[in-house]
Amino acid sequence: MSVALWLVVASPMTVIHLVGGPHNDLLMVGLLAMGVLLVLNRHHAAGIALVTLGMAVKATAGVALPFLVWIWAGRLEGTLARRFVRAAAAGVGVVAVVFAACMVAARVNFGWIGALKAPTLIVNWVNLPTGLGELTHSIVSWFGDVPEQPFVNMFRFVAVASLLVIIVVQWWRARGGGADAARRAGVALLAVAILAPPTLPWYLTWGLVIFGATPWKRSWMAFSAGLAC
Repeated sequence: MSVALWLVVASPMTVIHLVGGPHNDLLMVGLLAMGVLLVLNRHHAAGIALVTLGMAVKATAGVALPFLVWIWAGRLEGTLARRFVRAAAAGVGVVAVVFAACMVAARVNFGWIGALKAPTLIVNWVNLPTGLGELTHSIVSWFGDVPEQPFVNMFRFVAVASLLVIIVVQWWRARGGGADAARRAGVALLAVAILAPPTLPWYLTWGLVIFGATPWKRSWMAFSAGLAC
Protein backbone atom coordinates (compact mmCIF):
# COMPACT_ATOMS: atom_id res chain seq x y z
CA MET A 1 0.00 0.00 0.00
CA SER A 2 2.77 2.45 0.90
CA VAL A 3 4.51 1.80 -2.43
CA ALA A 4 1.31 2.50 -4.36
CA LEU A 5 0.72 5.69 -2.37
CA TRP A 6 4.20 7.02 -3.09
CA LEU A 7 4.30 5.97 -6.75
CA VAL A 8 0.78 7.04 -7.66
CA VAL A 9 -0.88 9.36 -5.16
CA ALA A 10 2.19 11.37 -4.13
CA SER A 11 3.83 11.21 -7.55
CA PRO A 12 4.56 14.53 -9.31
CA MET A 13 2.66 13.10 -12.28
CA THR A 14 -0.46 12.99 -10.12
CA VAL A 15 0.03 16.13 -8.04
CA ILE A 16 1.19 18.42 -10.85
CA HIS A 17 -0.52 17.04 -13.93
CA LEU A 18 -3.67 15.25 -12.80
CA VAL A 19 -4.63 17.40 -9.81
CA GLY A 20 -2.94 20.65 -10.82
CA GLY A 21 -3.88 20.20 -14.50
CA PRO A 22 -6.53 19.00 -14.04
CA HIS A 23 -7.10 16.06 -16.41
CA ASN A 24 -9.98 13.62 -16.68
CA ASP A 25 -7.39 10.83 -16.37
CA LEU A 26 -7.61 11.38 -12.61
CA LEU A 27 -11.26 10.28 -12.58
CA MET A 28 -10.51 7.36 -14.88
CA VAL A 29 -7.57 6.17 -12.77
CA GLY A 30 -9.66 6.36 -9.58
CA LEU A 31 -12.51 4.32 -11.07
CA LEU A 32 -10.03 1.84 -12.55
CA ALA A 33 -8.22 1.27 -9.25
CA MET A 34 -11.42 0.90 -7.26
CA GLY A 35 -12.91 -1.43 -9.85
CA VAL A 36 -9.88 -3.73 -9.86
CA LEU A 37 -9.90 -3.80 -6.05
CA LEU A 38 -13.58 -4.78 -6.00
CA VAL A 39 -12.99 -7.61 -8.46
CA LEU A 40 -10.07 -8.90 -6.37
CA ASN A 41 -12.40 -8.79 -3.34
CA ARG A 42 -14.95 -10.97 -5.19
CA HIS A 43 -17.36 -8.14 -6.09
CA HIS A 44 -16.93 -9.00 -9.75
CA ALA A 45 -19.93 -7.31 -11.37
CA ALA A 46 -19.54 -4.12 -9.31
CA GLY A 47 -15.84 -3.94 -10.09
CA ILE A 48 -16.35 -4.40 -13.82
CA ALA A 49 -19.10 -1.76 -13.71
CA LEU A 50 -16.69 0.75 -12.14
CA VAL A 51 -13.96 0.01 -14.68
CA THR A 52 -16.57 0.46 -17.42
CA LEU A 53 -17.39 3.88 -15.96
CA GLY A 54 -13.67 4.62 -16.14
CA MET A 55 -13.70 3.52 -19.78
CA ALA A 56 -16.57 5.93 -20.40
CA VAL A 57 -14.30 8.69 -19.13
CA LYS A 58 -11.28 7.48 -21.10
CA ALA A 59 -11.28 4.43 -23.35
CA THR A 60 -7.88 3.22 -22.10
CA ALA A 61 -9.45 1.73 -18.95
CA GLY A 62 -11.08 -0.87 -21.20
CA VAL A 63 -7.70 -2.59 -21.59
CA ALA A 64 -8.07 -3.93 -18.03
CA LEU A 65 -11.49 -5.52 -18.59
CA PRO A 66 -10.36 -8.76 -20.32
CA PHE A 67 -7.92 -9.37 -17.45
CA LEU A 68 -10.70 -8.97 -14.89
CA VAL A 69 -12.65 -11.67 -16.69
CA TRP A 70 -9.84 -14.14 -15.87
CA ILE A 71 -10.06 -13.19 -12.19
CA TRP A 72 -13.79 -13.87 -12.20
CA ALA A 73 -13.35 -17.10 -14.18
CA GLY A 74 -10.74 -18.33 -11.73
CA ARG A 75 -13.37 -18.50 -8.99
CA LEU A 76 -15.94 -20.53 -10.94
CA GLU A 77 -16.37 -24.29 -11.28
CA GLY A 78 -15.60 -26.33 -14.39
CA THR A 79 -13.03 -26.43 -17.17
CA LEU A 80 -11.05 -23.36 -18.18
CA ALA A 81 -13.14 -22.86 -21.32
CA ARG A 82 -16.46 -23.15 -19.47
CA ARG A 83 -15.34 -20.82 -16.70
CA PHE A 84 -14.08 -18.26 -19.20
CA VAL A 85 -17.28 -18.30 -21.28
CA ARG A 86 -19.45 -17.83 -18.20
CA ALA A 87 -17.33 -15.02 -16.79
CA ALA A 88 -16.95 -13.34 -20.19
CA ALA A 89 -20.69 -13.47 -20.87
CA ALA A 90 -21.48 -11.94 -17.50
CA GLY A 91 -18.74 -9.33 -17.92
CA VAL A 92 -19.90 -8.33 -21.40
CA GLY A 93 -23.43 -7.98 -20.06
CA VAL A 94 -22.30 -5.64 -17.29
CA VAL A 95 -20.16 -3.58 -19.68
CA ALA A 96 -22.98 -3.28 -22.24
CA VAL A 97 -25.56 -2.12 -19.69
CA VAL A 98 -23.28 0.34 -17.90
CA PHE A 99 -21.76 1.81 -21.06
CA ALA A 100 -25.16 2.14 -22.73
CA ALA A 101 -26.44 3.95 -19.65
CA CYS A 102 -23.46 6.33 -19.83
CA MET A 103 -24.16 7.08 -23.49
CA VAL A 104 -27.82 7.79 -22.74
CA ALA A 105 -26.99 9.98 -19.73
CA ALA A 106 -24.38 11.91 -21.71
CA ARG A 107 -26.74 12.18 -24.69
CA VAL A 108 -24.15 11.00 -27.20
CA ASN A 109 -24.31 8.45 -29.98
CA PHE A 110 -21.51 6.35 -31.48
CA GLY A 111 -19.63 9.38 -32.78
CA TRP A 112 -17.06 8.86 -30.03
CA ILE A 113 -15.68 5.88 -31.97
CA GLY A 114 -14.34 8.13 -34.71
CA ALA A 115 -12.90 10.49 -32.11
CA LEU A 116 -10.62 7.72 -30.82
CA LYS A 117 -8.15 8.52 -33.62
CA ALA A 118 -7.67 12.09 -32.35
CA PRO A 119 -4.65 11.23 -30.13
CA THR A 120 -2.72 9.96 -33.17
CA LEU A 121 -2.72 13.54 -34.50
CA ILE A 122 -0.48 14.59 -31.61
CA VAL A 123 3.23 14.32 -32.42
CA ASN A 124 5.60 14.51 -29.45
CA TRP A 125 9.05 12.98 -29.02
CA VAL A 126 8.20 11.73 -25.50
CA ASN A 127 6.27 8.92 -27.18
CA LEU A 128 8.84 6.17 -27.88
CA PRO A 129 7.89 5.27 -31.48
CA THR A 130 7.32 8.92 -32.42
CA GLY A 131 10.67 9.92 -30.91
CA LEU A 132 12.46 7.12 -32.78
CA GLY A 133 10.77 8.19 -36.00
CA GLU A 134 11.82 11.80 -35.52
CA LEU A 135 15.37 10.77 -34.62
CA THR A 136 15.65 8.54 -37.69
CA HIS A 137 14.31 11.33 -39.88
CA SER A 138 16.86 13.76 -38.46
CA ILE A 139 19.71 11.37 -39.30
CA VAL A 140 18.41 10.58 -42.80
CA SER A 141 17.80 14.27 -43.53
CA TRP A 142 21.55 14.86 -43.33
CA PHE A 143 21.74 13.17 -46.71
CA GLY A 144 18.71 14.76 -48.34
CA ASP A 145 15.42 16.57 -47.83
CA VAL A 146 12.77 13.99 -46.95
CA PRO A 147 9.39 14.33 -45.18
CA GLU A 148 9.21 13.37 -41.50
CA GLN A 149 5.74 11.80 -41.29
CA PRO A 150 6.55 8.51 -43.10
CA PHE A 151 9.26 7.77 -40.53
CA VAL A 152 6.90 8.50 -37.66
CA ASN A 153 4.16 6.39 -39.22
CA MET A 154 6.50 3.44 -39.75
CA PHE A 155 7.72 3.36 -36.14
CA ARG A 156 4.18 3.86 -34.85
CA PHE A 157 2.98 0.90 -36.91
CA VAL A 158 5.73 -1.34 -35.50
CA ALA A 159 4.98 -0.09 -31.96
CA VAL A 160 1.23 -0.74 -32.24
CA ALA A 161 1.87 -4.23 -33.64
CA SER A 162 4.26 -4.91 -30.75
CA LEU A 163 1.70 -3.52 -28.31
CA LEU A 164 -0.98 -5.89 -29.55
CA VAL A 165 1.39 -8.83 -29.08
CA ILE A 166 2.27 -7.68 -25.55
CA ILE A 167 -1.38 -7.31 -24.55
CA VAL A 168 -2.40 -10.69 -25.99
CA VAL A 169 0.56 -12.48 -24.37
CA GLN A 170 -0.04 -10.82 -20.99
CA TRP A 171 -3.76 -11.59 -21.21
CA TRP A 172 -3.18 -15.26 -21.99
CA ARG A 173 -0.62 -15.62 -19.20
CA ALA A 174 -3.16 -14.08 -16.83
CA ARG A 175 -5.55 -17.01 -17.25
CA GLY A 176 -4.69 -18.27 -13.76
CA GLY A 177 -6.61 -15.28 -12.40
CA GLY A 178 -6.04 -13.75 -8.99
CA ALA A 179 -3.62 -10.95 -8.23
CA ASP A 180 -1.34 -12.04 -11.09
CA ALA A 181 -4.05 -11.15 -13.61
CA ALA A 182 -4.38 -7.69 -12.07
CA ARG A 183 -0.59 -7.23 -12.21
CA ARG A 184 -0.53 -8.19 -15.87
CA ALA A 185 -3.33 -5.68 -16.54
CA GLY A 186 -1.03 -3.05 -15.06
CA VAL A 187 1.79 -4.16 -17.36
CA ALA A 188 -0.55 -3.92 -20.37
CA LEU A 189 -1.65 -0.41 -19.39
CA LEU A 190 1.97 0.70 -18.98
CA ALA A 191 2.73 -0.72 -22.44
CA VAL A 192 -0.19 1.26 -23.88
CA ALA A 193 1.09 4.46 -22.29
CA ILE A 194 4.58 3.95 -23.74
CA LEU A 195 3.91 2.47 -27.18
CA ALA A 196 0.57 3.95 -28.29
CA PRO A 197 0.63 7.55 -29.56
CA PRO A 198 0.85 9.93 -27.89
CA THR A 199 2.68 9.57 -24.58
CA LEU A 200 2.19 12.23 -21.92
CA PRO A 201 3.85 11.94 -18.48
CA TRP A 202 0.66 11.31 -16.50
CA TYR A 203 -0.32 8.42 -18.81
CA LEU A 204 2.10 6.26 -16.81
CA THR A 205 -0.32 6.45 -13.87
CA TRP A 206 -2.71 4.20 -15.83
CA GLY A 207 -0.58 1.16 -15.16
CA LEU A 208 1.16 2.31 -12.01
CA VAL A 209 -2.14 2.61 -10.14
CA ILE A 210 -2.44 -1.18 -10.46
CA PHE A 211 1.17 -2.26 -10.85
CA GLY A 212 2.25 -0.06 -7.94
CA ALA A 213 0.43 -2.32 -5.48
CA THR A 214 2.61 -5.33 -6.38
CA PRO A 215 6.01 -6.18 -4.82
CA TRP A 216 8.81 -3.97 -6.16
CA LYS A 217 12.59 -4.39 -6.11
CA ARG A 218 14.43 -1.50 -4.50
CA SER A 219 16.32 -0.71 -7.73
CA TRP A 220 13.10 -0.52 -9.76
CA MET A 221 11.49 1.61 -7.08
CA ALA A 222 14.37 4.10 -7.23
CA PHE A 223 14.31 4.18 -11.04
CA SER A 224 10.53 4.74 -11.18
CA ALA A 225 10.64 7.47 -8.52
CA GLY A 226 13.46 9.23 -10.37
CA LEU A 227 11.62 8.96 -13.70
CA ALA A 228 8.44 10.36 -12.16
CA CYS A 229 10.32 13.36 -10.81
